[in-house]
Amino acid sequence: SDIEEKLRQISGDDDQSLAAVKKHYLHNAKAKENIMAQIREDKAISFIVERAKVTEVSKDQLGE
Repeated sequence: SDIEEKLRQISGDDDQSLAAVKKHYLHNAKAKENIMAQIREDKAISFIVERAKVTEVSKDQLGE
């Protein structure tokens, strides 16, 4: 699941055991709310980046 993946990422980043990270985030309502917000934000950014169309223009074209 998305939560499990995020918890694994956090436990690796902070050198904490996955069990300790799970306990903290899943038994603390505010922490769980924060991690869910992070997951939603990550998904939204990925969605936008995947669909973005980048067009390179010269410096001269920017002034037009």
